[in-house]
Amino acid sequence: MATGRERGFLSLVPETVFARMQSMATQMRYDDGQLIHPRGEKKPAFSMVRKGRVRLGSVSPCGAFVEFGMLRAGDVYGEMTVISGIARIHDSYAVGPTVVDHISAERFKLLLDENPELQSLFLRLMARRLQHAYQRIDDILRLPLVDRVGRHLLDVRRRHRDSAAIKLTQSEVAEAMASSRVSVSKALSQLSALGLVDTGYGQIFLQDEAGLKDWLGQRHALAEPVA
Repeated sequence: MATGRERGFLSLVPETVFARMQSMATQMRYDDGQLIHPRGEKKPAFSMVRKGRVRLGSVSPCGAFVEFGMLRAGDVYGEMTVISGIARIHDSYAVGPTVVDHISAERFKLLLDENPELQSLFLRLMARRLQHAYQRIDDILRLPLVDRVGRHLLDVRRRHRDSAAIKLTQSEVAEAMASSRVSVSKALSQLSALGLVDTGYGQIFLQDEAGLKDWLGQRHALAEPVA
């Protein structure tokens, strides 16, 4: 198995610190669709995705799953449960065969004490996540669905450039948008008619990434991600 730190937050961690993190972690393997953490869980822990994907989200009152984020190998989560002591606000599920390293709250705090350089990395991580949350709220309040779908595709593409295609189904986009698959399909058809995207089985192609940025930029200002 690859180290799981070729990208994402873990790629920024110094090798010696990463080795220490591994020595503190308990590695768990999950099957596709298996629940990793339930919403409301009060057992704090820091987790590192080493293989596969982890979907974060919640079930709405009408029974639909609303996706908040999709984490891939190299991404991390759960730091706020340790730092602030809050319960988990999302369910987390494995997508495909998934491997996650979990570090208990006590060990995570010790890790931060031992490695002060990690504190600045976590500040950057939390700033990016806060910006992302504010941006999503602003998008929901202001933007038509077609614009929200376009911005979501650019965001996913920015974070995961390992393939020419974005490995997302229309159902997954609908979950991320808290919308119906039919509505998302219509939005993608609009973008396709403009020559900006194309759809395939289980994936979406950005035919003209620069053109999509320009089209969205003319309609609404695009926020730059925090470095």
